[in-house]
Amino acid sequence: MGGDPLGYFPYNHQGLPHHRGRPSKYLYAIMYSMIIIYFLLLSAIFNFVLGVIVLRADYKNSINQSFFALCSLFSLWVLLNYIFQFQDTEPVLKVIYSLGPFLVTTAILWTSRLGPKAPSRKFTALILAIYTANAILAATILSSHSIIASVTDQFNYKLGPLFAIYAIYLGGLFLGFIVQLTSAYRHSDTELKEQIKYIMTGFFTMVGVGFIVSVLLPLLGYTKLNFLDSPSSAIFVIFSAQAMLKYGTFNTKIIATELFIGMLWIVLLTKILLERSEIAQKSVDIIILIATIVLGVLLVKNATKEISQREQLQKLTGALQITNKKLKQVDAMKTEFISMASHELLTPISAIEGYLSMMLDEKMVEIEDPKARQYMNSIYQSSRRLARLVADLLNVSRLEQGRLAVLKTPVDLNEIIKQVMMELQIKAKENKQTLAYQPGDGVDAKSFGDADKIKEVVVNMAGNALKYTKEGGQITVSTAIWPTEKVTAAWEHLSEHVKNDNRPTDGALQGIVHEKYRELVGDQQLVVTVKDNGVGISPTNLGQLFQKFSRIGDWSTQRVSGTGLGLYISRALVEIHHGRVWADSEGEGKGSTFYFSLPLATHSEEIKALDKEIPQAADAKPLARPAKMEAKRLSEGVRG
Repeated sequence: MGGDPLGYFPYNHQGLPHHRGRPSKYLYAIMYSMIIIYFLLLSAIFNFVLGVIVLRADYKNSINQSFFALCSLFSLWVLLNYIFQFQDTEPVLKVIYSLGPFLVTTAILWTSRLGPKAPSRKFTALILAIYTANAILAATILSSHSIIASVTDQFNYKLGPLFAIYAIYLGGLFLGFIVQLTSAYRHSDTELKEQIKYIMTGFFTMVGVGFIVSVLLPLLGYTKLNFLDSPSSAIFVIFSAQAMLKYGTFNTKIIATELFIGMLWIVLLTKILLERSEIAQKSVDIIILIATIVLGVLLVKNATKEISQREQLQKLTGALQITNKKLKQVDAMKTEFISMASHELLTPISAIEGYLSMMLDEKMVEIEDPKARQYMNSIYQSSRRLARLVADLLNVSRLEQGRLAVLKTPVDLNEIIKQVMMELQIKAKENKQTLAYQPGDGVDAKSFGDADKIKEVVVNMAGNALKYTKEGGQITVSTAIWPTEKVTAAWEHLSEHVKNDNRPTDGALQGIVHEKYRELVGDQQLVVTVKDNGVGISPTNLGQLFQKFSRIGDWSTQRVSGTGLGLYISRALVEIHHGRVWADSEGEGKGSTFYFSLPLATHSEEIKALDKEIPQAADAKPLARPAKMEAKRLSEGVRG
């Protein structure tokens, strides 16, 4: 006899609907019963299919095997409850209660394999002992009325005298599961811990519902909600699937696709088997099922291929990220080594240069032999070049590590440029060159920055022009106010040369300072121009400017000494002041024009606000300069 939860079960023993009570109750009973029946059936199918797919993904994996066993027990448990809707007999109910301990024990076995260590022999022996106890308990339940005394109808039955012991035993297994799951969580890595959180939530919710409707309420004499026991397994399946979907266990994108296709096949097959229709209609349904099977197989195959390709791409991306991280670490180590080595070398080299300067320039020691004086002078010049190189390397390392001390105050570019012009006039006269400063008409050449750093840029720019202009040449320094859009356009023009240059670069024009420093401030910029009629620069070589150790052209490498770091350092110093530096030339022999921009002093508050967002190094240092070398450096300049 079929069970009837409301007293109006819609089917008789022949499977045909019978009518009892009012039509509204009859329709309500049909809907209620059908919901329960189909929910139970779909839950059973879903649990088993998920277990099969997981096992097929890696049938040798003990985690997959345990999960399949657990899903199979869940499926059997739900299926028995489905059968109980039609055959509300005592044996079926006893089998349902007999499965409870096996479910919890299998869950313990599954979670024991989630941790980083395999279960010990003692633990395995304990699990086997528990399974043996479960089997004895199941035999007791099936052969006596100790747990379930009798069944009066589908949701009303009497409990035996040993039901309390059964409840305590099941509660002990549940406690063991909690201990095992907690242990697996404690000894797992971060990703696995997140998976276990989902599993714990789903399992505790499922067991909680099952304990209430199958143990607690029956102890209180209320058994009508027992049918909610097995469907609660869907909660565990949903949370476990969420853990797998979110954290990539069992390749669940493929599983989700296969589940969808499988459920679609089951629905179509059920429709064909249960629906009473004509042969023509059944033939159409069969054709649709066959087409769905073929398309489903192709869909799963393509999904598997696509997911496999994505996983390979993710692995390659991860490997590339690791390699990139290692390269950054190596680069940081290289920069730190250069900084340390430069710092240690600068002091003795400066001492050598200083003593030689006192011997030769200040004539503190008489050197009568002309050859000796010539040799000493050669040593002196070499020590100055070496000291300049070490100082530049030290400054580069400080810039790249963000350890250059910058103190910004209101500065007058007119005064800075005039000082540089006076210091470079001696060198210009020696080369019979004309060095002039032409301030723009009505230009308020005031900015907000570090005067020492800005002066270094002007020295480098003007010194370059002197070195790369032949005798009788002319160098002009001027100032002007440009719209910010014009500065940006000029900068992008130089960037195009970099993009079109096929030679390797070190990331030129990408900036070595913090991105906040590189933000232009205000609608207008103060632009300093250094123009010469010297050797010029080929348009094909413009893209190589402003890089480390970059020296271009035969004139640069044969006639002029330099470190190749001047423009690289100048670019960074200008960018620290929210400016840009660029160059232009009509070609070789037609002179060059170098520019750099600075924000106007009226935007000092905005500059301060941006600079506050930039982390400051506690061990920041000023620009490195060799002792006894400053005046000589100013008189010569350094060209990149």
